Amino acid sequence: MKLLLAWAAKAVDTDGKIIEIQALRANAKERGPWLLRIKHRRGTIDAVLKIGPAATSAYRITDVTMREAFACEAAGLTFAEEHGIPAPRLLAADLDGTETGVLAILSTALPGTPRPPDVTSLRSLGAAAAKLHGIPLSPRPNLPLRTRPRQGEDFITERRWAARYQAASPSEQEEILTEVLSQRPGWSEDGTREKLMSIDTTPLIQRAEERLKELHVPVDQTVFVHCDLAIENAVWDKGTVVGIIDWEGAGAGHYGVDLGNLRLEGALHFGLRAAHEALEGWQEAAGREAENLPYWDLVAALNTPTSLAGWAPTVPGATERRDEFLRAALAQLDRI
Repeated sequence: MKLLLAWAAKAVDTDGKIIEIQALRANAKERGPWLLRIKHRRGTIDAVLKIGPAATSAYRITDVTMREAFACEAAGLTFAEEHGIPAPRLLAADLDGTETGVLAILSTALPGTPRPPDVTSLRSLGAAAAKLHGIPLSPRPNLPLRTRPRQGEDFITERRWAARYQAASPSEQEEILTEVLSQRPGWSEDGTREKLMSIDTTPLIQRAEERLKELHVPVDQTVFVHCDLAIENAVWDKGTVVGIIDWEGAGAGHYGVDLGNLRLEGALHFGLRAAHEALEGWQEAAGREAENLPYWDLVAALNTPTSLAGWAPTVPGATERRDEFLRAALAQLDRI
């Protein structure tokens, strides 16, 4: 840790000195993130330090490694700065562990609060999203194609695997297990067996997933997307977005990847009205109507666990609100 902190201080200035450290999560331990106050010859600066294992085998969730996630965040922060997007500024990155022994990203800290005061504030985040989506971007190294929110998670595919596994004979289960492990190399065999038996679904989710299969993937110009655009990934000053944080999923994709997720996240926290507020803010800033919203709403809502009790533990009634959001999307599709 001493080497890591010395690296962070020097990244700010050759005479930089850390005078305060604050964990930003209760379970930060040795992984962070931490808020650092760094004194240097021109004054002081607040910075956020994130770290992760440098081993190339360190898988995060699916086929996305920690190394890839950190590289995306560094590229996303750099691209955001180049285009004037309100976001932290990258101060330093050790993306192979050669300097610190771990993966490390140091960025500026944004002043503000982690939550907006009310539902109408979602207009501000919708407008901030529209600014991102006004920047054309083709997939490139460290800013790859994104086709769903939280690309590193794929709950839709996992539910399909689980349904097949649970209905299969023992010999068929072994074949399915081999298939899953080939696509999820970070998963253990025993853990995968347990996971496939524990995943469940509901009639509503099954109906929504079947409907999604019937829809064509909307085609549009790929733009700069955050890929996890949510209330907690913005910093707020009262009802206005100061900046967007946590860019480890950044890439190129359809604007609906972000807009659908923002609408879902707003609905989880404030109810369906929030989805409308976010959309209004986006459309006003973009100067046009968003298209294919029911498709992207379905993708965002379905790329969540069947029960959100453990996934969104601080949001009371999250599963019920997700289901309400799903029903609204299906109803809108029925009217088209």
